[in-house]
Amino acid sequence: MSLYSTFVLYYSVSAFGGWIIETVFRSVKSRKFVNPGFLYGPFVSIYGYAAAVVFLIDFLIPWLPFWIKCTVFCLIPSVFEYIGSAAVEKMFSIKLWDYSELPFNIKGRVCLLFSAIWAVLIMICYTFYQPFMIGIIDSIPEKTAFTAGMIFTAYFIADTAASIHIFKNLSKAISALADYDVSKLSKGTIATITKQFILFMRVFNAFPNIYNDLSSRISAKIKYELTSRLKIAFDFTKDEEFMDYVQDILANPEFNRLGEFHHHYNSIYAHSIKVAYLSFKIGKALEKVMNIHVRQLSRGALLHDFFLYDWHKRIFPKGTNHAIEHPKIALRNSLKQFPDLTPIEKDIIAKHMWPLCFHLPKYIETFIVVIVDKIIASDEFMLEFIDGKQTKDTDS
Repeated sequence: MSLYSTFVLYYSVSAFGGWIIETVFRSVKSRKFVNPGFLYGPFVSIYGYAAAVVFLIDFLIPWLPFWIKCTVFCLIPSVFEYIGSAAVEKMFSIKLWDYSELPFNIKGRVCLLFSAIWAVLIMICYTFYQPFMIGIIDSIPEKTAFTAGMIFTAYFIADTAASIHIFKNLSKAISALADYDVSKLSKGTIATITKQFILFMRVFNAFPNIYNDLSSRISAKIKYELTSRLKIAFDFTKDEEFMDYVQDILANPEFNRLGEFHHHYNSIYAHSIKVAYLSFKIGKALEKVMNIHVRQLSRGALLHDFFLYDWHKRIFPKGTNHAIEHPKIALRNSLKQFPDLTPIEKDIIAKHMWPLCFHLPKYIETFIVVIVDKIIASDEFMLEFIDGKQTKDTDS
């Protein structure tokens, strides 16, 4: 088998194995799913490069004394870690991780503790994993291995390009918020970050240091402006029509318990009211031209997150998660308290997480809530992000 095919396949398998290790460790630690690494797909490059380069050195210069090999192999992961961190800092002015608080570190990019862990992992890889995996790869027919290698190469080029694009956008967004003249703050500035909200969330979860670094750089004035935007400049209690539609829900003791649970920057209760009232305002604007059922729109929007738990803490069975399950829970809770829900209200509650819920909404009212919920959640997320700290979880 060609060296190219062996190298690419070994890199791919090792990068995927590293992704599994990192995902399990980080997800268990964070109590939520974390997709680690620079690449968007299920691969962590440092594991792949370290394992593949060790194989390459062992293949090309097998005559090296064993003790020299071991020394070089133990240093390789830390070298890649340092180079990767320095390259991202140079390209995007973003620091992926920071070991500055740990002893014996070099510019916060590598430190003795993690270098020792890397050394142990790479020796286990070289002693046990490499012979086993190379044996499996060598058993693959040459044409099949070469084709697979070409496919993986094309994939990694595409994923790297896409990931670089994401980090470029993130770098621009960070600069815009960190250095922007507050007197010129506009909706376009906020949109720079929120337009790729989902992609940025993955990066923030994968590299919390980016989150913490930006939090420390954002000015109090910009935070204030964002807070003002999030309030949407209204007092919903003075809107008689809206209150007439939802006053029984707001008076319900079980619904009021939503105030006990942290959502993004606010409680579930506050988030639900924002979504409901903005949906109501949009519904009123479209009522005559699109035959919007404003009452059902308002009520469904208010009940869309009627789940009585802290989703930061709750652990779901394997194969399920909060994003998929909470609309079902909200619908069950809503039906217990308000059994006469209309089909439109049920559809809003059950499908407000579309496209994650997969089932296409049946009504225009549901689409309105889908959009409004994401707008409000994005603003709340960014405000929490800029605030520099997670709101303390409330015991359920």
